[in-house]
This record gives sequence, structure tokens and C-alpha cells, in this order.
Amino acid sequence: MLHNKTIIIILFGLICFTSKAQKEIKSFKINISEKLAKSEIRNTVLYQLNKYYADTLNSKEITGIEYLGKYNLENSGKNDIYRISLSYDLPMVWHYSIVLIVDEHNNGYFIELDSVELIKIRKSHNTYYFAGRYKDRNQYGVFKIYKFKNNKVTQVFESNYPVSNYSLDCESYEHGDLKLRNIDINNDGYLGLKFSGIKNYYCNGLEQVGRDERTPIKQEKITINYVYDPIINKWKNKRIIQKQYLTKQ
Repeated sequence: MLHNKTIIIILFGLICFTSKAQKEIKSFKINISEKLAKSEIRNTVLYQLNKYYADTLNSKEITGIEYLGKYNLENSGKNDIYRISLSYDLPMVWHYSIVLIVDEHNNGYFIELDSVELIKIRKSHNTYYFAGRYKDRNQYGVFKIYKFKNNKVTQVFESNYPVSNYSLDCESYEHGDLKLRNIDINNDGYLGLKFSGIKNYYCNGLEQVGRDERTPIKQEKITINYVYDPIINKWKNKRIIQKQYLTKQ
């Protein structure tokens, strides 16, 4: 039997929930183009990674560099976006998926994310806010949104509820991720974030944590809504003013 759960969270200006949300990412100069030879791109990325993180990666520890395209980002103009995959043999201080953003003035930014999911505030806008999911070592993921200003990138939002769960413990999401729809949730003309999917339960009571691949003993439909409110007309931390759980047997 499927149980329905809806979590409605109204946010003023796409709210920040943790201290990490104020982290600033500074730019660096980089000369790179998707038209360059793959070896040139790899060497340039390797040099910048070692310089930025003050480390000594070698070329083999970069397992992939994917060009995702050119996008018009809010306050930053047209940007080339690359996804860098690193070897799982690296120490755990490394995040194994890093996004490289390069603007029209050759300013580069490294952002540690496992996915890139650009969002809008209004459907008619032709610019996007840069966003994506960040998974921790326990295979839980949150959704983050970033703002560009004065050659810096600031994280301005982090979901206060997991939107990804690939865990092999007692609970996980079907297919690992809740599906994101950037839509007008409350018919006010502004686009919010709607995450939905199925949560699977594999354990019962005090059953030992951990499981093989097996059929879940219970499933739950889950929806999480983050609604953008334009009243303050800027990004600013505010407390959650409404949080409602609805359960149907």
C-alpha cells in the first residue's frame, strides 16, 4: 500500500537553512574552450584543480570531463559549464564530482555538485540560477542554489530535507532521486521547486540496518514543495513560516 506524504514549505526568497549557505566561492582566471583538444582541456583543468585546492592530483585521477553546454546565468551572462569526475581512489576529503563554470571574461569557478539542474524564478526569464544536488558520503543529497556577483559565487539556498537518497540502509528513494519540477506551485506567477517520488522502506522495527537488494516492505509517495515569495524582492534568510505534513492511509 502506498502512503501519501506532502511537505509544503513556504520560503521567502528561497531560504537558506544552514551556515554553509553563506559560503563564498572565489573566481580564478582560466583559458579553456570546448573546442580545444581533450588533452589540453584535461591539462588545464588539472593545473587549476591543483592550484585551487593546493593539492597534487595526477592526470589519471581525473576520470572524465564532460562539456554540458553554454547557459545564460543570472548576473553572470553566458557561461560554459563542465562536469569533472574524479577517481574514487582519492582520499575522502575530495568530492568526486566537481562542476567548472567559466564566464565570458575567463573567470572560472569550481563548485562541488553531483548534478546540474538550472532553475528560473519566472517562466518568461531567459536567465537561470545555477543549482544542483550535493550527495554526502552516506548517499543522501540536498539541493543547492547559487548566486553570482562581483566575481564570486555565493550559496543562497540549501534544502532542509533530502532530495536524493541512494542509501543501502533501511530507507531510500525509488531511483535514488526525487524528481524536480521548476513550476508555479501556488499560481502567483513565480516558479518554485517541486520534488516528488517514492520512498521505499526495507526494515521493520529494530531489524538490523543494512539490506540486500530486495522488495520494499512499504512504500510512500512523497512531495516536497519550496515556494518562492517575491515580497522582499531579494535573497534573504527567513524562517519557515509554514510546514505541513499530510498523510493518507
